[in-house]
Amino acid sequence: MTNGTTISVVTDSFACLSGFPGSDTHRVYIAPNRIAMNGTSFREGIDLTLDEGLRQIAGQRLAPALTAPSPEDFLAIYTRLAQQSSGIISLHASREMSRSWANARIAAAQFTQIPIAVIDSRSLSAAQTMLARMALRLASSGLPFEEVAVQVRSAVERTYSIYFVDNADYLLQNRIIEPAHAVISTMIGVKPLLACENGHLVAIEKVKSRAQAVERIAEFAIEFTDIADALIVHGRHGQGDASRMLHDRLLQEFPGRSFPVVSYSPSLAALIGLDATGLVVIEHEMDDENGLQED
Repeated sequence: MTNGTTISVVTDSFACLSGFPGSDTHRVYIAPNRIAMNGTSFREGIDLTLDEGLRQIAGQRLAPALTAPSPEDFLAIYTRLAQQSSGIISLHASREMSRSWANARIAAAQFTQIPIAVIDSRSLSAAQTMLARMALRLASSGLPFEEVAVQVRSAVERTYSIYFVDNADYLLQNRIIEPAHAVISTMIGVKPLLACENGHLVAIEKVKSRAQAVERIAEFAIEFTDIADALIVHGRHGQGDASRMLHDRLLQEFPGRSFPVVSYSPSLAALIGLDATGLVVIEHEMDDENGLQED
């Protein structure tokens, strides 16, 4: 058993740490996805920065190929962290869309030095980062490892994501929407709204304009009576028109609340394209016995 007294947090590079508000994300350890473009495979965050990844994807007609971190990648990270940690919370992109969770489980099964909780976020990108930050806050409060894992797993069930996608090409190539739907959408000039449901990205409805998309996402947010954490995400570097519109609209509905805006990762861009704007929400637990707020 290690002499470490710190709970460490691991995730894969679907998580969008770059530019994320707050300084604690340096304590989250990243296993990089591999992104293949034009015959070259890049390790996200190592061979490919956020800005460079988004720039290169912007020139790709075909969706880049994604490969999750291998069991060996996770095992190397776990072994290194065991020297300074009493336990590891390992948070991953949805098992329905990535092998990250499955490969981490393989690695954790071979590891006996410290306990590892391998958790499927049932989502992607910003949701993983928000859950990782929650795990860090819970660990810093002095909760035992097992309770931190229980509370993070509970928060997964209260995490919701919705995205407006302006260009459906990558959605079609990645089979997130059906070809017939893509053709009809193009013919009548509508764009899909996606949600994470049961670990899948699914089209929930179509809208005709960015303004209509912003209004629908705002209506989605208003449905929550007690938001613990919320984040606006977008694909292009720099805040786009849709994300600015959404930010202003949400401030009207939730005066005094902060809605940070960040770019999502190249991994998510490889799935849904660059022209997307989304909102991720974590709802407060109804009965929080520990009184720990997730904001």
